[in-house]
Amino acid sequence: MSHEVGCADITTLAAGGRSGPVCSSAAFTSGDSAVIDGDVSAVAAVTLGANSKVHGNIAAGAAFTSGANAIVDGSVSTGADATTGANSVIKGSLAGRDITLGAGSKVTGPVHSLTGVITYGAGAKAGN
Repeated sequence: MSHEVGCADITTLAAGGRSGPVCSSAAFTSGDSAVIDGDVSAVAAVTLGANSKVHGNIAAGAAFTSGANAIVDGSVSTGADATTGANSVIKGSLAGRDITLGAGSKVTGPVHSLTGVITYGAGAKAGN
């Protein structure tokens, strides 16, 4: 994995914490209401806490999971399953193996499942 300039190799961001771009050499987990100003890339899984915000794209080598009301201002790609929490928003595309969109969640771009399995919770939407 290449590291962009100014990218922090961290595995955890505390609840309410704030960080610039993240390039984790392992997994990455943010606590509730954390803010990441830039892209997030991790060799393993990426987990966002409830009400977290990422102002950039996410690339996870393993699974991606977001808590309720999380917002990603970009696209998400994962090497495994992707699950969004209730009322979460991804302002881009979502790609992974099995995809589960939580109730009321929205992906503004296309959703691509490598296995063909996309599960929509009540009121979940994909595309504009």
